[in-house]
Amino acid sequence: MIIAVDFDNTIARTTFPEIHGEIAGAITALNHFQRAGHIVILWMCREGKYLDAAVRWLAERGFTPDCVNCHSKKQLTEWGTDPRKVGADIYIDDRNALCKIDWKRLEQFVKEKGAFP
Repeated sequence: MIIAVDFDNTIARTTFPEIHGEIAGAITALNHFQRAGHIVILWMCREGKYLDAAVRWLAERGFTPDCVNCHSKKQLTEWGTDPRKVGADIYIDDRNALCKIDWKRLEQFVKEKGAFP
């Protein structure tokens, strides 16, 4: 399964460009997803030094995404093209309509889709 996840106010509480702290359970859930064999794509609008700061912030907390703002090599091979929209089975973003991010519920949702043994 491929999971695309936003950073600002989804993984971390932010007032762009400042990063204030982790949203409870986010990094733990993302690490669980990867350990279960899923591809996690960090999918956000940050660029340049602001993107670098977010990736570094995640690494300091023990999480490294499989891809950042791009498709996985597996997707590129399967599709034979590189479309602009990042393809995923699940998109996690604080801007989802009528959705509040709850990382425990998200873990349960992924588990129910057959994500964890």
